[in-house]
Amino acid sequence: GEEKTKEKDRIERRILNRVSVVLIALMRKLPQQYFEINEEFFSTWSSGMAYVLGLLFTDGCVSKTKGGSYSVSLSLIDKDLLEKVRDAMGSKHPIKSYKPQTNLYHFGFGREKLTNDLLRLGLIKNKSLTVKFPSVPDDYLRDFIRGVFDGDGSIYFEPRSKYEKIKTSFTSSSKDFIYKLDERLRFLGMPKRKIYQQKTKNSTSYTLKYGHRHSMKLFSILYKDAAEDMYLNRKYNKFIDGLKYSTRIKSYSLKVPVQKELREFKRLHDFDFEYKI
Repeated sequence: GEEKTKEKDRIERRILNRVSVVLIALMRKLPQQYFEINEEFFSTWSSGMAYVLGLLFTDGCVSKTKGGSYSVSLSLIDKDLLEKVRDAMGSKHPIKSYKPQTNLYHFGFGREKLTNDLLRLGLIKNKSLTVKFPSVPDDYLRDFIRGVFDGDGSIYFEPRSKYEKIKTSFTSSSKDFIYKLDERLRFLGMPKRKIYQQKTKNSTSYTLKYGHRHSMKLFSILYKDAAEDMYLNRKYNKFIDGLKYSTRIKSYSLKVPVQKELREFKRLHDFDFEYKI
């Protein structure tokens, strides 16, 4: 059910945060200057930069050394997504997995120019509870939010519901971030939604939820015209699976063959798409 999925997501995020701290400590032992990377990547806004920034604002970890410098780490279960991030940044840094979390992969860097730019953009140490939604240019807002969704967003099916088969949500421990996210999503055409609060052991989590019809609208907003190398295939494909279910839009019906329904959605939203391998 929904609560079970949310609890699983929270546990995974706690594990990722703890592992990221350990990985950054290990990363400092590597000769950072040895690996190529575009040190100007976060200096200028672009679709790729905005997307990676969204990922870092949700799943990234910033650590400060005793000498006062910073390191940044991104740890995910999706190795293919880390490879996309690394390629976008023009990096030759290795992507590694560490025991006992052998299904968790890590990409990190510690260049002064990169970390200073990220600090300027609002990525802070121990960000979970206090991070604020950054000032993102309108032209790159969809890319940034797609990164946020791939980091802390969820997409899941609700088989007990006749109409609301697919649901999506964004979750954050920062009240400021989630309320600003809701505001910016409304700027992009999403409806206003109640933000749910849930007490956890050490903090409060805030969740923004959408039902089937608005989840499909979110799909179009986030992925239309998006570069293929700037999203997580796993979540993208799950949206397409969701189109196989009925929505409350009159154009859709359970009696309509799946392929016809998919074609109708593409026509209504002027959006062509297909499964990504």
